[in-house]
Amino acid sequence: MSMSESVLQEPAMSLVPPSRELLTLESNQTAHEAIRALGNAKVLSAPVFHDGFCVGSLDIADCLTAPPPHTVLELVQSSGRERLKPFFSENPISFLIEVMAEGCPRVALFSPSRELLFTCSCTDLLKWMHSNLSLVSGLPPESTLPAEMSAPLNLIPVDTTLGEALKSLCDPGTGIGQHGLGIIDQDGKLVGCLSATDLRYISGDAMVRSGQLEMGVVEYLDGVHPGSLSPITLPEDQDPTIQMLVQLMVENHLHRLWTVDLDGRPVRCIDLPSIFKACLAQGEPLNDRQLSGDIDVSKLWRA
Repeated sequence: MSMSESVLQEPAMSLVPPSRELLTLESNQTAHEAIRALGNAKVLSAPVFHDGFCVGSLDIADCLTAPPPHTVLELVQSSGRERLKPFFSENPISFLIEVMAEGCPRVALFSPSRELLFTCSCTDLLKWMHSNLSLVSGLPPESTLPAEMSAPLNLIPVDTTLGEALKSLCDPGTGIGQHGLGIIDQDGKLVGCLSATDLRYISGDAMVRSGQLEMGVVEYLDGVHPGSLSPITLPEDQDPTIQMLVQLMVENHLHRLWTVDLDGRPVRCIDLPSIFKACLAQGEPLNDRQLSGDIDVSKLWRA
């Protein structure tokens, strides 16, 4: 049995919460102002507008790796990241699942009149899957996640500095920021995880303080987000079903799960794109797409 085609063809508009506020950034804002705005809104990315038009999307990692004088527009133009992944609100949810399975962390939903409605993250999509019983129950109960669909196992030693970790996490060429960094002690045991979510606790003012980047990554997490030093793990011999993984991640507000051996050493990382890949593998290939290539990004309007 495959996923319900009728559910997958629901319009992406059904993912938009009725009361969710939309954060946008102006092209002339500074990196510090952007970090502050993203942190206050508790989001990692926001669309950028210039003279009333959407010109791309700014990720918090772009702010943290750039010198303070940079404007938001300069950061977008020099980041090396994809400018924007836009969709129309009437496009089916299956389109979003497919691009997020490929590692796209968020997409922008526009109305038919090209007004920006919502930026949808992988977490938003996972929550929709969890709440939509007809989709999750459409997966065979015994369906598990194949090992080849796991995320890359990116690990750093416990004595890594925050600056060193940020260099790895924020480099758009590595894609590590989409998966996170596992922190291991001298015996190889998993003792924490640094992800893009943890970056929102960094303020622009803190980044320019003397010695900030020399702080140990563990010290940083202990001060701003201690929960990242107690990652939820699964034993290596346990092979949970996709349904179990979806439920566990949503109920515990997780972006990834680690499986460890008997000594606590990480052997596998399961992130949200892994889940989406596994879900797609259960159904028929998605064809006849009308994706963002049909949208002229330079002609998109603000909400």
